Amino acid sequence: MLAAWPDNRCMNTQLSGRALVGHFGSASELHQLAARHGIKLSYFQVRKWLDRDRVSATGLVALLQLGERIGHPVNVIKLLGLPVAETAPIRMPEW
Repeated sequence: MLAAWPDNRCMNTQLSGRALVGHFGSASELHQLAARHGIKLSYFQVRKWLDRDRVSATGLVALLQLGERIGHPVNVIKLLGLPVAETAPIRMPEW
């Protein structure tokens, strides 16, 4: 079961392309890093993300994979500015 935030901020939140690119440095650093790790991203594509402040779904998947490969995973919840839900033990109903 997923935790919900009381004010439903997660419903109207947009992920910033600038924040995603910034997670890896500059556009050229991201492009070079992706190339070194076998992820196909053009410099032009990364610049468009910055210009539009949006990343496509396929681009997001590539960035998530890159973050995992280099040991610097992308925390989407943090980039969205949402509060991190506290982890609580799962309680099973007593039947």
